[in-house]
Amino acid sequence: MAIPYIAGLTALALQVNPDMTFEQIINTIIETKTVTSEGRYIINPKKFIDSI
Repeated sequence: MAIPYIAGLTALALQVNPDMTFEQIINTIIETKTVTSEGRYIINPKKFIDSI
């Protein structure tokens, strides 16, 4: 399920900024992650899109 999720986020990112590179997208996903109460990292899609 992770691959379609990332593909969808990538498509949204490229709609907002079509000049983004793959590395920029991955770095932005990593920078905007959220830590759960259990200490796990999850993708925060709103924060990701807002940061673009």
